[in-house]
Amino acid sequence: MSDLAYTVESYLAAIAISTKKRVLVEGRYDRQHLNNLLSVIAPKNKIHIDAAQYIKSNDQKISKNNRLKVEFIHEGAMARGITSVSFLCDREFRAFSINESINDELNGHYIQDRLHWTYGHSMENYFFNKEILVDAYKFLFSGEEKNSVFKLFEDSLESAFVLLAAVTLASKEMDRLTFPLSIINWKDFIVNEEGASLKVYDALTWNVNDTNKKFHESFLKYLSITKSSTPVICARISRGHTAMVILQRIFSACIYHASFEINPKLAEEGANKFSNISEESLANALSESWVRKIDRSQMNYPVSLFDDMIK
Repeated sequence: MSDLAYTVESYLAAIAISTKKRVLVEGRYDRQHLNNLLSVIAPKNKIHIDAAQYIKSNDQKISKNNRLKVEFIHEGAMARGITSVSFLCDREFRAFSINESINDELNGHYIQDRLHWTYGHSMENYFFNKEILVDAYKFLFSGEEKNSVFKLFEDSLESAFVLLAAVTLASKEMDRLTFPLSIINWKDFIVNEEGASLKVYDALTWNVNDTNKKFHESFLKYLSITKSSTPVICARISRGHTAMVILQRIFSACIYHASFEINPKLAEEGANKFSNISEESLANALSESWVRKIDRSQMNYPVSLFDDMIK
């Protein structure tokens, strides 16, 4: 189906008379990652991936929310008895409970009537595995002190997931999920044998204002909760896109901290260079690493969705 060619109603009408196997996902990057995975998991199956991002709606509640659009179309498809289409949307914060620690009440892939949720917050969370991250970063990083940099990153990764979950929950409390990307710089991290941590407020690169101070206070509040949670669940609840980019910045901090005593100038240049890699290039490298390291037992891909699609 051509992008921008369908409304919700015309899409439902089209899939009602089509016999092709399809999957409807939220956005074009989800489609790219799933097509990449499909080429490995089921290369001989002719399954078309559609993106709700390109399906128009006059309903203001769903027109700019692709997850709601996928769920709305799923309801319409089920009401019409359409069985040739499966649906995948972001889990987001659903079925996580947050008290003294974070608990995953699902601990698996959610599926109901051909509607599937990602295992973690979104599609990018499938990338949050040490082997996948290291493999992708080795492709992207060409600097010196490589062994020292990667050892520091691997040793700090669990604490990084704990930190990322606190960043996510603080931004959720502010109702500004992308906010951390506008203020958190690689220079804001300390990375050493004790792990990764955010500097104290007065040492951060942030502008001094009430909004940033409020975010930092909220971050510290949630950090006490995420520190009592497992790194695996912290990685699962972290907002995928935000965490992907901030992990890039934490690795950049590793580049600096691993080599600044040898050559501070080159250390800073290397950190800046890695931090400036485009999000598209970063996501592509992670996606390629992901499909090379798929593991059904770890559920690091949408297992139930593929079972649904290729049966």
